[in-house]
Amino acid sequence: MAVDPDEGLITDLMIGLWFVLAADLMALTGFAYLGGYVSRWVFILTTGLTNAAFALWIGWRWLAIRRAEPTDRAAIEELKHRYAAGELSDAEFERRLSELLDADEAVATADIDVGDAPQSATTDPEPTE
Repeated sequence: MAVDPDEGLITDLMIGLWFVLAADLMALTGFAYLGGYVSRWVFILTTGLTNAAFALWIGWRWLAIRRAEPTDRAAIEELKHRYAAGELSDAEFERRLSELLDADEAVATADIDVGDAPQSATTDPEPTE
């Protein structure tokens, strides 16, 4: 599953699932504990395990975002800076941006780790005036 850094660390899906699953399960076991149907340890274990599961999910997203962001965003940010500095024309900027976005989309759809992708042998020519 590809992780989109623009979604943020905690998504709406995560919040919704926490309320639907974890909070309801904790409330049910809490009421069962208060009613004398389960022990205190069942309530503590249920609360700890449900929150630990979501904490692990958040940790996994954090690691995935950290791995994805530098490689996915660095080239585009560099291109934007070169365009802002006047080193690239409008047409050249659009062409290179299109190439970068197409390459990112191809990597995402193929589910390939960007670190394993072969490096291009071409280099950017010096900007011409």
